[in-house]
Amino acid sequence: MQKVKLTQEQADTVEENTADKETAIRLHVGGSWLAPVNKCLNKLTLDELVRALYIGYEVEEEYKEDDWVVLKDGNIVRIYYVKNGVYSSNVVGYPKGKVFAYDLGGDYWYDYEEIERHATPEEIAQEKERRWWEKHGREVREIKVGDILYDNRSHDFFMATNNHYLTKKSKYELICFKDDRKDV
Repeated sequence: MQKVKLTQEQADTVEENTADKETAIRLHVGGSWLAPVNKCLNKLTLDELVRALYIGYEVEEEYKEDDWVVLKDGNIVRIYYVKNGVYSSNVVGYPKGKVFAYDLGGDYWYDYEEIERHATPEEIAQEKERRWWEKHGREVREIKVGDILYDNRSHDFFMATNNHYLTKKSKYELICFKDDRKDV
């Protein structure tokens, strides 16, 4: 038998209120988890409660709106909508247990099981940068002929004369994309 997955609230309640396992099982069978602090245990089946008490449990990660997560396929997305701790949408026809996440190019539904973990701050920053460049029709740090750049060392502005990519430690900074220029 394997460990059962509990929400953080259920795990806290099991730890605080089930020192006497036999009494806890009797209460669960009798449907007597009436105290507000214990009601979250009513969502567990008898089998889940018994496994949590005797085998152990794992606390499932909880995700909320605006969390950035890494999916099992490696994509990084932002969770758009969560309702009452259940990942679902306000759109009729989408089943519960789904996470509404935003990815560039449209809105997509991802199964909760597709989420691997929370994204790190570095991964979030990289994804935001990727989305910003993609929004402008470019690969990350892609410079095209006609873009306006700023040289941080000489403090000069100049126009790019060839296509290339800026490095993270580049002395140049993009000021304006060619397509956004108003003088041409």
